[in-house]
Amino acid sequence: METIKKQLLSFGKIELNTVVVTVFLCLLSLVVLTLTNNPLIFAGILILSAFFIWQTPVAGLFAALLTTMIFGEHFSLLPLKIGDDIYKIYALDFVLIITFFCWFLQQNIKTLKHESMKANRKDFWLLVFFFFLVLTLFRSFLTASDKILAVATFKNYSYLLVYFLTALMLNSKEQIIRLLKIFLWGGVVLIGFVIYGLVSGRGLWSEATAGLRYLSGLHAYYLTFSIIILLVLMAYRQYVFGYFKTLLIFLLQIAGLVGAMFRHLWLGILAAGANLLIWLDFKRQNNLLKIALISFCVLAIIALVVLWGAGLIGSDYNFLQEKWFQSVLGRGATLSQTGSLAESAAGWRLATWKIALEKFLDNPLIGLGFGQKFFFEFRGFVDLVDIRNIHNDFASLLVQLGLLGFAPFLLFNWYQVRDLVKLIKQKDEFQKALALIFSGFYIVALFGIFFAIYLMFNGTSIFYWTVMGGITTLMKNEK
Repeated sequence: METIKKQLLSFGKIELNTVVVTVFLCLLSLVVLTLTNNPLIFAGILILSAFFIWQTPVAGLFAALLTTMIFGEHFSLLPLKIGDDIYKIYALDFVLIITFFCWFLQQNIKTLKHESMKANRKDFWLLVFFFFLVLTLFRSFLTASDKILAVATFKNYSYLLVYFLTALMLNSKEQIIRLLKIFLWGGVVLIGFVIYGLVSGRGLWSEATAGLRYLSGLHAYYLTFSIIILLVLMAYRQYVFGYFKTLLIFLLQIAGLVGAMFRHLWLGILAAGANLLIWLDFKRQNNLLKIALISFCVLAIIALVVLWGAGLIGSDYNFLQEKWFQSVLGRGATLSQTGSLAESAAGWRLATWKIALEKFLDNPLIGLGFGQKFFFEFRGFVDLVDIRNIHNDFASLLVQLGLLGFAPFLLFNWYQVRDLVKLIKQKDEFQKALALIFSGFYIVALFGIFFAIYLMFNGTSIFYWTVMGGITTLMKNEK
């Protein structure tokens, strides 16, 4: 276990190139966000990035993930623009393509390890799933109500290719820990966004989602990676930054996650914590419960001090307002509301899922295809909704692909769960800890897939497929 801690703090050529490429990509995002989307700057930064990616190709994948964690959709959806024409091939796409070619051109095909190319059942089912995506795309050209939307839908689902890129490039446990390092340090950087939201009263770039939120939804999701890593390591009494610093970072990240007001992430983290309690031994269960108790006491004390300060100083400063606590408590109360009392977002989801079920029954075997929309009435308002955007990726895949296309995706996930359980049951603590971390990532992603559009949006899907590739690598390196 000490090995994981040391490697998370190590810094070598791959880390250096990752930082350099990330700086370039962040600079591109800032220029586009604040000034203009200039094709010469776009191309120039990608060329500079390619020079460092060529030296260590895996740095390209890591930098793409880290930049996405920081800038979210401002990087993942940053398009190529030439004149007045906008092409929906994004900076993220270019980085992933450059990364693949830099890696591929450096491989000696004759000496590639057989194990890295050997097919397995879950890869087979994922390829079958991709085949149905392609088949559905061609079928949609004949049936889709919006052919451009159909092509865009196929492109978004095609980020599953990141799984194969990850499984091929991250071919050792050392590389897996480097991936965890990106998630951990990315979470540390996001603390800046947490503090900004608490002080200003609204999270940066949180306007896209209705309601008061102290952190954007994407930043909240990306924080869960660091939270899970710290939680598992603290259960093993491995404090990456020292006891007090680690606990402070953990508490700030928890505050950010809570303040984002995304209930599916709350539930995902709670489920991931319950999963840890199930698989850990008695000693480490106690460690985990102590961490939970200490965290609760510290947060309660802070809450009391803040409320006392609000009465003493007044409410001119946002972090001393009672509104934060009222918002969190009010948001939490909606979890128990059902039926006509259900909060509007939850009610909207239930209404669209019901319509989606009716659409699925129209063509249960092969589905409706991509590019389909439907009208429905919700609480007196008529809305036009894409099938792909019903805030349940499982349901939208089922409706669009039918049982024949959806079944391979389920089988792929079934084999992933089976592999995770096998890894967690190992006696080797190092391997078990890594498996517990990835199981936490997977559980949170499942909540996102069920309650949102994590497979449809590239800023979340690349993390899901990277995690899936990481699980496959762990399984290949099983002792």
